[in-house]
Amino acid sequence: MTTAVSVDLRAPARLAIYLEQGTTGAVEVTVTDANGDPFDLTDYEITYQADTSTPITKTVSSGIAVDDPTTGVFEIEFEPEDTASLSIEGIQSFTHRCRIEGVDGDVYTLFRGVLAIQEA
Repeated sequence: MTTAVSVDLRAPARLAIYLEQGTTGAVEVTVTDANGDPFDLTDYEITYQADTSTPITKTVSSGIAVDDPTTGVFEIEFEPEDTASLSIEGIQSFTHRCRIEGVDGDVYTLFRGVLAIQEA
């Protein structure tokens, strides 16, 4: 399962991601500037975090893949072990967010919202 979302640096998106516990998933994120053009992610650190009982944290080369930073596209990859050991009853929701930080100190929140995990 891959979900795609496009975000504008001027306004963080509200994003809900749904996963079944212990499964694989991905979210493809496209970042654009004020003109709708791809935002060059070269020299930016990307961090995703979900506030589960054992936080899920993803960074570039550790759960976040960036093939060509000039396109503004990256993918957050969820592996079964990210959620398999969580104590989930029914469906539980956790806050999550994704941010980028440039070498010049600029920090942008790309999205925030809810990671909903369904019990397996």
